[in-house]
Amino acid sequence: MRGSAASDGSVWSRLPHELGDAVRPRIPEIARACVDAIAAEIPEYSRSFGHGPQRAVAIEQARRGIERDVDRVGTPAMWQSDRLAEFRGHGREAFHNGLSREAVQAAVRVSSRVTWRWIADIAREAGLSGDVLYGAAEGMFADVETSMAAVAEGYRAAEAAVAGTGERHRRLLHALLGGRIPAEVDSLIAASGLPVPERRSEER
Repeated sequence: MRGSAASDGSVWSRLPHELGDAVRPRIPEIARACVDAIAAEIPEYSRSFGHGPQRAVAIEQARRGIERDVDRVGTPAMWQSDRLAEFRGHGREAFHNGLSREAVQAAVRVSSRVTWRWIADIAREAGLSGDVLYGAAEGMFADVETSMAAVAEGYRAAEAAVAGTGERHRRLLHALLGGRIPAEVDSLIAASGLPVPERRSEER
């Protein structure tokens, strides 16, 4: 499975430090280009990423992500677990912001494509070999698979959490309407995450 290569960073670790050195000064430009492309190509992001504070936040997140990936170039093989955790977080955030899972996964694809084009151009300008370009492409596209899987995992987790909360609230309402004894109702209230109200002594 190609994801295994990306999972430990072995592809990136085999690339020369010169690639990272050439790309690093251009990271802010690459981050802005990624956000611009997402806003232009994915309607669900066009308003939030087009202007305003959310655009600035998105650019900074992209900058940090690209910087972290570039730091893997020429370093001992490892996959940064915090990177996967961040993509799971993107999935959860997308769900709570009302975005579709398809939109956030498309954003990963667009961002990766734009980043790859910049890296390829920079590598050519630096006179790096075709083997370096091939290795960078292999690493980028394997990372896309792993990142999109993490996004989907985070999105599904957020869906499940909301569904679970809704079911607990439904059971609580059913209990209240069905005349359950106070102790049973209190148990369902606690399970729902709602505060248990104080009861008068005659209700106990």
